[in-house]
Amino acid sequence: SVDKAIDCLNSGADKIILNSTIRKDSDAVSAIINRLGSQSVVASIDYKSKDGRQMLYDWETKEIIDDQDLGATITECHDLSFGEILLNSVQKDGTGFGFDIEIIQKISYLCKLPLIVMGGAGKSDHFSPAFKIPIVDAVATANLLNFIGDSIPKTRKNLLDEGVDLARFKKK
Repeated sequence: SVDKAIDCLNSGADKIILNSTIRKDSDAVSAIINRLGSQSVVASIDYKSKDGRQMLYDWETKEIIDDQDLGATITECHDLSFGEILLNSVQKDGTGFGFDIEIIQKISYLCKLPLIVMGGAGKSDHFSPAFKIPIVDAVATANLLNFIGDSIPKTRKNLLDEGVDLARFKKK
């Protein structure tokens, strides 16, 4: 709801991430975006492949939603005026085998919003292929950063060495 979103921002959140609300209550999505502005609202899309198609995944029921196509959902997110899309491959999530590069490339022509991809990063070498896709603005990972020593500085250095446009920090 708008009130809950405002409470989150007032509690220190920078952005509001909506997932199942996108398919369950587009009026609520529109109300939140109209009140907070699209720059504050991120569309979170979880998908899984089935029979060569990419369909939305519902974490509550742990099932693929057969009538919810990934491409159509991306288009709907544009129509609803989201500020960004956070795209998660459920099949790759937690595997550490790399991002779903093939599907990211496949949907890239549809996505006109800033795109954050997640699901599958397991080592620093997994980031570069994602950043080589022009539509990808950012990547997200947890496992790599939580469990693998000094992976943050190594990953940053590798990406900077490859010419990926990242923030540069002065050494003290």
